[in-house]
Amino acid sequence: MPAIVDKASQNSPPFVDQRPDGPGVSKIDPSDPAAPMYRLLAKMRSPVTLRDLMIHPVRTGYIGQEQPLTAADLPKSAAELYPELYLHGGGFTLGQSEDTAYITSRIAAENAMVVVSANYRLAPEWPFPACLDDCLAVLQWMQKNGATLDGTRIAVGGDSAGGNLAAALVIKARDEGVSPPQAAVLLAPITDFFFEQHESFERLAPLGIVYDTAFIGFIRGA
Repeated sequence: MPAIVDKASQNSPPFVDQRPDGPGVSKIDPSDPAAPMYRLLAKMRSPVTLRDLMIHPVRTGYIGQEQPLTAADLPKSAAELYPELYLHGGGFTLGQSEDTAYITSRIAAENAMVVVSANYRLAPEWPFPACLDDCLAVLQWMQKNGATLDGTRIAVGGDSAGGNLAAALVIKARDEGVSPPQAAVLLAPITDFFFEQHESFERLAPLGIVYDTAFIGFIRGA
C-alpha cells in the first residue's frame, strides 16, 4: 500500500528551535577553550528530549490537539456567533481556541456580542514574544474590519496564560502605537511565575490537580 504524504506538513516552515538561525539557538564558538567539551555535551544530549518526554504527552492528552473539533461538535452559539478578543489558557505551551469554546460561546450568547477566539503560537517552539505578537495581529485585524465588527469598541479577555496575554496586550498595543482594547477581562490570570509563594500550590501541586509541579517547572522554562 503506497504511503500517504502530507503535503501541508512538507511545506510548513520548521519550528523556530529547529532553524539554524532561530532565536535562542546555542552556537559554539570554535575559539572558545571549552569548545571541545561543549561538542561532547552536544553529542550526549538531545534538544528534543524534553519535548518528547513532557510536552508531547501533555498536548496529546489535552482536548483539541490531536483531534481538532469541528463546528458541529461545539455548542450552537460557538458555531454561529464566533467584539471581544479571547485568548485561551494552557501555560503558554498548549491549548487552542476549541478548548475554551464553552466559555466563549456563553460570553457571546449571554452578552449579544461577537467573540474572536484566537490561536497564538506556543512555546517552546515559538519563544516569547511570538504569542503576544500574534495577539496584537488579531487585534489589528479586528480594528481594521470594523465594518463587520465594531472596531471602535473592543475588549480583550482570557483565562490563565490567556489572561496574562490579555493584560500584556493592552500595554503592547500602547507601546506599538496601536489603539488598545477598551476593556480587559482577566479570568484567573497567571500574573507571575512565583507559584511556590502560595500555600495552595504547595498543597495541591504534588497531587497533580490542574497543574502539577513538573508542568509548572516546564512552562517556567519554556
